[in-house]
Amino acid sequence: MSCAKRIQSMFKPFHLRKACRTLQLLRHNHARSLCYSIHDPPYLDSLKPKIPQYNPVNIQIKGYDYALVESYQKLANKIASSLDLNISDAWATPATKAKIQKFKPNGTVIDKEYILTTYERNIQIEELSSTVAPILIELLQCALPQGISFHLHLHEEEDDVKRYVPDMELSELKTQLEELGGPVKKK
Repeated sequence: MSCAKRIQSMFKPFHLRKACRTLQLLRHNHARSLCYSIHDPPYLDSLKPKIPQYNPVNIQIKGYDYALVESYQKLANKIASSLDLNISDAWATPATKAKIQKFKPNGTVIDKEYILTTYERNIQIEELSSTVAPILIELLQCALPQGISFHLHLHEEEDDVKRYVPDMELSELKTQLEELGGPVKKK
């Protein structure tokens, strides 16, 4: 069965009704068991295995079609929200342009020239547990459209640096100030 069919089958009304009924039975049985349970010592909670969590993780989405990148980011946000993940931040990095030249066969004469614009969007997720991460990755891969790529990696300082567009006017003013002798300091 394909990934898309599996995703569609999860959201069919029959499966939702079945899941709701199962939750109701579990709640009922849990409430009944609380009435007749014995007291467990608090140190048993510390013996339970803890599920490891990743440091902040970035989902990096890249593509050449702006509308497709935007819609996939929206879908990735919905998937992460439906899995109850903590989306701490989402941002767009400035578009990058690449000049592609196609040469004529066996020559150095340029046949065609293309300018490709690459768009990038990022979603940062905090406290991603190691049990939910494979499910998130599989759902993102199943919904991945053609021409779009996504990369999941731990958050790094370079991601913050790439995020902001440098202010050319401000940098010019700073260089002019340094050429004139730097800022005047009063005593």
